Order: sequence, then structure tokens, then C-alpha cells
Amino acid sequence: MEGTHPAIISREVFDRAQKEMAARYGVEVKNGRAEPAGYLYHGGDYEKPDYHFRRPQWTEEQRRRHAEMFTEREKAVRPLCHDLSLFIKCEVCGQNLTGQPRKFADGTRELRWVCFKHNKKAHAAGKARPPAMQDKVLKKMVAEVLDMEEFDAGAMCGRLSHISAYGDMLTFHFHDGHTETRKYIPGKRGYRRKEGKPCREEG
Repeated sequence: MEGTHPAIISREVFDRAQKEMAARYGVEVKNGRAEPAGYLYHGGDYEKPDYHFRRPQWTEEQRRRHAEMFTEREKAVRPLCHDLSLFIKCEVCGQNLTGQPRKFADGTRELRWVCFKHNKKAHAAGKARPPAMQDKVLKKMVAEVLDMEEFDAGAMCGRLSHISAYGDMLTFHFHDGHTETRKYIPGKRGYRRKEGKPCREEG
């Protein structure tokens, strides 16, 4: 309240600030204070004033480059992501499969792809959830579909738009419009004890 404590700023500075706010937002000064900007409180056809002195923070070139980054998958994916990140989708819930690293007792590591949000979608619960898929098996399947000796991420992005999963059935979608379907068959793994002695041989 006025007069109950020392002023933080002088009256002259306060009045100049109110006039500046009124000019900036296109409102009037009433009772010594700038009115609230109307566009913050009114909907409908109320138009926001055009502030000629306000320049956009981004140039048109920056906007164009930012848009291109999100339209091309290879630019949108972070460099540290896996080769199949944002590439395998669940046909039922529409979510991208997520890479889940695993570490075994012998110290070896393995990456598998799972659909975490499948059962959280009401229309997807109980319907053909993709199994946890081994990364190395998926890459081998991609190489076979593309008739390559070994997996190549660049060649995959150049020929495939994405891979969709319905249960253990994978559909490979090509850029030219045709598709190929394969059944996912998990690979066998030879587990080892901590001391390094094999429990069973790899199949």
C-alpha cells in the first residue's frame, strides 16, 4: 500500500515504466497504471496488436534449417542413438520400439527392442504385443531382406522407410511402396558363468 513502506523506485521511474508498457502493448494508462493487454484475456476474434519494434528471435534461414532437421530421420536422431532407433513401430499401439540394454553374468551385453507402452493403450492391451527382439537378429533380418552381406544403417535408411511389428511378424516398408514380411525367430545364446566356463554351447 502506498505510504506504508519506503519506495523501491521513484515515482518518476514508475510513471515512465507504465507509459512504456502502455505503448508496447497498445493499451491506455488509467489511474497511473497501464491496463492489462487485452489479448491475454479475450478470445474469439480479438487480435493481438502488431508490435513493429519486436523482431522474431529466429531468422527465416534458422526456421528453414530447423524444419529440415525434423523432416529427415538421419538428422533428427541423436548421434548416440542406436541404428534402429525410431525405425521399428508397433502396428497396434503405434509406438516406436525402445532399445533396452542387458548385461549378463559373464559381462557380455546385448540390446533388445521392446514395446513398453503397448499395454498402457486401451485399444492395444492384450493384442499382438511384439516380443523382446534382439538387435543383432533384427540387423541380420534387415541384411537378408535387402540382400546385403552385412547390415548397413545407411543402406537401410536409403531403401526402407520403417519396419512395423505385429506380434512376431515384421513388415519391411520400402520407399518405393512395396513391403516384405518376415517372422521374427529369436537367436540362441550361450550363457556363461562368472568364471568364464560355458554352461552350454551357442546354437
